[in-house]
Amino acid sequence: TIMRTLVTNNRYTGIGQIAGTLTLQNSEVRFTNACYCTSPNAGKGLSLGGTATLSGNYIYNNDKNIVSGGQIILTNNIITNGPKEFSNGPIAFTGNIFDTGQDLTIDPSVSSFTASGNTILWSYKGYDRSGGIWSNATWAPVDLPYIISSNLLIGSGTLTLQPGVII
Repeated sequence: TIMRTLVTNNRYTGIGQIAGTLTLQNSEVRFTNACYCTSPNAGKGLSLGGTATLSGNYIYNNDKNIVSGGQIILTNNIITNGPKEFSNGPIAFTGNIFDTGQDLTIDPSVSSFTASGNTILWSYKGYDRSGGIWSNATWAPVDLPYIISSNLLIGSGTLTLQPGVII
């Protein structure tokens, strides 16, 4: 558990989690950038695996604010100025403010994605679900529309859209 902490001016990754459980509350993660690095993890404010719960944080000015490969729960955070990438899951967003001109990407194969009460302050105003689906996936209705900004490839399996889904 990390509370009331400033994580700043990191060259590679502000906070990296491979597995286990991380709780980050009422903290700031800022100014993490690639700085001419060749590492695939360079510039990630938060690189998350395992289970991560983030609440009441200010996460901003990172080359990639959040990159998640595990379960993530975001509640009442302000996340600005940098792309966000979420894969695997489950993923739950509640009451967050996303203020950026870059993508908020949810891997299209993630079936367990819930969202309510979030605000997105840029032109897309939705969750980007572009990419590939390689097994069965179900998309449920959430608080904002799904956006397909490039291609959505269903390589195998079936994509099921529950009633009320807006694309």
